Amino acid sequence: MTPALQSTLHRAAWLLALLLLTLSASAQEAAARLRMGHLALDAGTVDVYLDDTLYLEAVTLTTLSPWRSLPAGTHTMTITAAGVQPDTPLLTPLQFTVADGDWLTLALIGRRASGSLRLHAVREDYTPIPPAETRLSVLHAFYPNPPLTVSVNGTPVLVGLAYPGTQGTNDGLDTVNLVARGRYEIALGLIDGTPVRTIPVSMGAGRHYFIALTGTVDNPLTVVASTPLAVAGTPVAVTPAAAETPVPAPMATTTATTAATTTVTASATPAIVPVLSGGARLRAGHFAPGAPDFDLYLNGAAVLDVLPYPTLSEYVAVAGGTLEVALVIAGEPLNAAVLRQSLTVAPGSLVTLMAIGSLDTGTFRLQVIAENTAPLRPALARVAIFHAVPDAPFINLIANQTLLVDRLAFPGAFAGGGDGFFSVDVLATDYTMQVELNDARTLNLGTIRMGAGRSYFIVVAGTTATAFYVLDAVTLADVLP
Repeated sequence: MTPALQSTLHRAAWLLALLLLTLSASAQEAAARLRMGHLALDAGTVDVYLDDTLYLEAVTLTTLSPWRSLPAGTHTMTITAAGVQPDTPLLTPLQFTVADGDWLTLALIGRRASGSLRLHAVREDYTPIPPAETRLSVLHAFYPNPPLTVSVNGTPVLVGLAYPGTQGTNDGLDTVNLVARGRYEIALGLIDGTPVRTIPVSMGAGRHYFIALTGTVDNPLTVVASTPLAVAGTPVAVTPAAAETPVPAPMATTTATTAATTTVTASATPAIVPVLSGGARLRAGHFAPGAPDFDLYLNGAAVLDVLPYPTLSEYVAVAGGTLEVALVIAGEPLNAAVLRQSLTVAPGSLVTLMAIGSLDTGTFRLQVIAENTAPLRPALARVAIFHAVPDAPFINLIANQTLLVDRLAFPGAFAGGGDGFFSVDVLATDYTMQVELNDARTLNLGTIRMGAGRSYFIVVAGTTATAFYVLDAVTLADVLP
């Protein structure tokens, strides 16, 4: 083969690879995306059906599901009370149409008591943005309150954001691009000047931050989700297209509920790493108030990107053995890690790393939790609880007026006090649950329907005065190595 012919073939191969990459990116960008948010204060725990197939199970207030792709066309979403079939919906099912490239959030808003409960569709802006910019969208689900003013570091950026449908056909969502300068104080208030909530958010370049406000003026609830955007032509990573997975499987939900608390969901990242033979599963939680967003590294490689407070990540698959763990402030280099720790993970184990304490007081640390991997017997569910309230020496968990977990101590609060974690197997049924903090304050978790074969992980966090909980529910067989 002559050098000239060889050069021609190499160039043709390169052009073909570039064409295939471009077509792949175009197909990825063309997929329609869907997620669902539960923002209706009195709707209770619900199941979500997409085209009469179970899509989300046991969804609680302030849950925002991850983005999922689905084919363009007309679909139907049905909301039922948890455990109820789609032929008995809570409200009239919503028929909606998506086109390739749409990013659609379906939000359950309003109140059952007033007859205003409904599914509301908002199409979000996921067009590419310039480098060094970030995008903020705010959804007004704060029924039945007047319009909102949204300020960033004291400067109003969105004024007169009204509840959906109260100003003609407005959808209650507004969006603004900002320069990505790290940590912002985002203040939500009524248009008459009444403050509602201020949320510190570390906003990275090339990301979309979605904030939804619900609850009441006395008990505001916010949900914050972060998703990567396309920057300078780089496509967004998405989950497999619905053409490859015709019916989305039911997904676990992560929830936070309290007065003035925030649920943070990093959509699209972190992702589940492919299963490793003989490996283990690891996830991380950020429950260190006042600490910035973190990236998690294992053996020098980034594993979880942008872990905000308060959140519990998905599991990732890791090889068993010794791991070098590093926590790095989001966007900083690995050599600037604020914490490094060696960890030995046994093959077949489930491990949760909890960031707790304070960077300011020198109490910041990772608490290692070895979860129970024993198979569940038929008709049983597993309840696990972690104590992350530093000013509460101990907590109790009560289920159906029965003491289930007695005097669980904060990690390190007492000599020999344990790791702040406990789990127990229970009959799979409905439980009305409360957490007692120092026998002085009760945090109501509401009624949780526990399904057979599922594991329910409760994190109690904040302070005694502002305590909240995060609930993660998974099918145990799906996450066991």
